[in-house]
Amino acid sequence: MKGYALYPIGIVRSEIREPMPPERFKNRTSIIAIDESYREALEGITKGKKVLVLFIFHRSHGFSVKVHPKGEKGRPLKGLFSTCSPSRPNPVGATVVEVIEKRGCLLTVKGLDAIDETPVIDIKPVHIDEQEYERGR
Repeated sequence: MKGYALYPIGIVRSEIREPMPPERFKNRTSIIAIDESYREALEGITKGKKVLVLFIFHRSHGFSVKVHPKGEKGRPLKGLFSTCSPSRPNPVGATVVEVIEKRGCLLTVKGLDAIDETPVIDIKPVHIDEQEYERGR
């Protein structure tokens, strides 16, 4: 299969430095520092918006096709693609977050389940309904 190169557009700044279960990030805030060359790409992102943040699980290596959900050995094995395990064939994470503040190339967001220094590869809008989708096009 053909591979594709991905290049970070920014990096996560967070007090969280070690991986933990996604639900523990729910009410935490972090900052996404976007590279200055993408400043204009942030136009239209405002406080209160929901966005999908795609990032690389940069500390994850290798994977198994069957895993214990949340790494809990007492839980039955499941197919990797039915879990949120960071150990994946392509270590890409995705989280819908709320934008708390945008200041220059810094986005303060709530609920991003990524640790400090995580490379961000893309940000996409989350469309709540058809009317908002049409306005955003």
